[in-house]
Amino acid sequence: MEELRLPEITGVTASDVIAVYDNTAKTITVTGTISSDKVTYKLEGGSYGSSQPELINAGTYQVWYRVERENCETLEQKVQVVINQAEPIYTVPTELKGNSGTTLGQIRLPQGFSWENASVKLKEEGKKGFYAVYTPGDTQNYKTVSHIAINVTVTCPGHNYASKVTVPPTATKKGQMTYTCSLCGNTYTEEIEILKPDSPGGDENTQNPGTADTLQKPEKVSGLKVAKAAANSLKFSWKAVKGANYRLTLYKGSKTVFTKYIKTNSYTCKSLKAATAYTVKVTSYVESKGTKLYAASETSLKAATAPEKVKLSSVKKKSSSKAKITWKKTAGADGYEVFMRTGKGSFKKIKTITKGKTTSFTRSGLKKGKSYSFRVRAYKKSAAGKAYGSYSNVKTLKMK
Repeated sequence: MEELRLPEITGVTASDVIAVYDNTAKTITVTGTISSDKVTYKLEGGSYGSSQPELINAGTYQVWYRVERENCETLEQKVQVVINQAEPIYTVPTELKGNSGTTLGQIRLPQGFSWENASVKLKEEGKKGFYAVYTPGDTQNYKTVSHIAINVTVTCPGHNYASKVTVPPTATKKGQMTYTCSLCGNTYTEEIEILKPDSPGGDENTQNPGTADTLQKPEKVSGLKVAKAAANSLKFSWKAVKGANYRLTLYKGSKTVFTKYIKTNSYTCKSLKAATAYTVKVTSYVESKGTKLYAASETSLKAATAPEKVKLSSVKKKSSSKAKITWKKTAGADGYEVFMRTGKGSFKKIKTITKGKTTSFTRSGLKKGKSYSFRVRAYKKSAAGKAYGSYSNVKTLKMK
């Protein structure tokens, strides 16, 4: 007798799922079932249950579903669930700094970042682009990102120049000496005077014509400081080096503003931009018959010009004991100082504002019947300290 076969369940399907990790569970959707059907689920190799497997983490999963219907053959089918890794959220590091002569790997990066080629040697000064890799803390669910462009400001810690005669002098034409920094590759040239009849001829192996071998390197400049900072000038001074002259170079970022050769141990740099950061480098040298011999290294200092004079806008009574002082924002300022005097007394500082975008301050504790005068000045911060702008105009308020 032929065995009676139950009818198959038809019309029931489920589609593969492709998603991106977002920390929520992914499920399959079975369609075509009826209310009396019993639907259960399992992962490959697991056991069936009434609840779908919890698929949260990135990966590829095989999900089985089983449909049981009265008087029908049980239906078992498999679908695939793919959860792809998500793109991580990160902030590209900025304001990174390194020194010529060191390697990229010596610049520390925030957690998760690493240099693609940490052995690269830093050389030329200025803002340079390099590449890094970001590895998220959760590497199962987030992608590792490569070739992230990061800028590094490279600065020479102190030029170490070697000289070479690039154009030998003759009895009728001047020659040229080229100086090259072994750390950053920076170069500059100086003229070599025409040879006198009793002078030996120059060649590429001569450090300098004349008496170079008889000179001794001077001591390195020390005690470099800002003697005075104004809105459009910076006066620098340093301890005198016996028997030496000086080469002073001023930089704005990585660009050279100018180079001066001076004999005194102070110099005022003029025609500068207000509230702007500069770097000065001073090198001592001795000279004989056109030959300059420099100290072993430079001395550098980061400084800033003072902001422009603040314009005080108003001083208004806010209550029986309060007054609001308002001024106009000063370009490039890092903050402000507010001063007050009572009656005809002397001005005293009452508040230091630490944000350059703040343009008001409310003074409390004022007394009825007294007059109060206010003034404000801006400041710019640098490694050399704060550079203060001129005091603003004065405004007076009588509390009534």
